[in-house]
Amino acid sequence: MQSVDLPSGFRSLRFDYPIHKIILSDKEKVLILNVRDDLKKATYLYKVPLNALTKERINLKIGWFEDLVGVSRDYVYTIVYEDRNDPSKCHFARYDVSGQKVEKVSDIPQFNFPGDEPFLYEHGTAFYQIVKKFLELDLPLACEYYEKRGNIIISYYLRSGERFNRYLLLLKEGKKVWSIEQDREMKGFSSGAFFVFDDQVIFIKDRNEICFYNL
Repeated sequence: MQSVDLPSGFRSLRFDYPIHKIILSDKEKVLILNVRDDLKKATYLYKVPLNALTKERINLKIGWFEDLVGVSRDYVYTIVYEDRNDPSKCHFARYDVSGQKVEKVSDIPQFNFPGDEPFLYEHGTAFYQIVKKFLELDLPLACEYYEKRGNIIISYYLRSGERFNRYLLLLKEGKKVWSIEQDREMKGFSSGAFFVFDDQVIFIKDRNEICFYNL
């Protein structure tokens, strides 16, 4: 399935609720998505293979004040916040996906993000000014920049009334390939607009659509 407002070549999957977090498992070549229903305060986990446009619901229930940390083989690791007013009061939990068991753990494996993430250019810095001049746009917020093997990806913001719309631009060998509106009516800057893994740029659009594009 491809979103109607995405250029040719994209693959995407929509969810009923906003995607809160993405965990990437490089060994299994899958994404684990934390999807949250704000109205019901419910959390759902999905597995999305990188080589197939499918989504599989993971039959695990994690709490509203619980967040994904990483995935290792048959285990999903989370951090549980015991006091929403004090983030320091927390502990780790480990879920056995096959047995549906959960246990409190004192230590977890070290999870290093296996993908490539963009550089953050803060508003007003020298690199920000270079991007601003290149785009010939008045950029009100910081931007994110990625460059590798002739591909340049830029995430930037433009004003929309009192809020901001976020855009994503791909250049290949200096030529524009596509430019899309990624998010609308944002209150301010939010880091992590996209990442690159296995020659794919991966990002969330409109909060509930996971998008893939082969570079």
